[in-house]
Amino acid sequence: MQKINKIIIISLVLLTPVVVVFFLNLFGENKFELPVYFEEGIPVSECSSNNELHRVDLEIIDKNDITLPALFHFSSGEKFAPDLEKVFSKYHEMGMYNIIMSNDEINNNVISLDSAAYYRTMNCEMILGENQWITEAIPYKFVLIDKERRIRGYFNVLELEEIERLDIELDILLNY
Repeated sequence: MQKINKIIIISLVLLTPVVVVFFLNLFGENKFELPVYFEEGIPVSECSSNNELHRVDLEIIDKNDITLPALFHFSSGEKFAPDLEKVFSKYHEMGMYNIIMSNDEINNNVISLDSAAYYRTMNCEMILGENQWITEAIPYKFVLIDKERRIRGYFNVLELEEIERLDIELDILLNY
């Protein structure tokens, strides 16, 4: 009888971690998992899409040794809130690049593109309109791209909640 009790106890002890892992996989939620945008292709009809995971394919990344992960935005030199500056100062290993429409060369984290490349980058690579073609950049909207060139987030940096979300997601992306 004691032998049967020992077998039952050992079986329960060995089976407990398996049940816990199964339960967590079935009902748990990974709080450290960032979304990957456009896993089924680009929704903008003017851009060609092959209905597979979208990866940003920018020549400027390869030509100019841009460090990924990086934040990109399309603006004309707006000043940023102090809260956003604090977030950027925490992550020195991450690049932040402003894409503008101009014929100048890249300098000081500013990428200049001619008008055709600018609109194509804004709509088909960064997908700022998210489901439609847009003709003007959305100011204060940042795009987070990871090392594998996947879009991991869009952030409106005029809102404090979005800045906090950016801070958390950058921490997750760079440290986990």
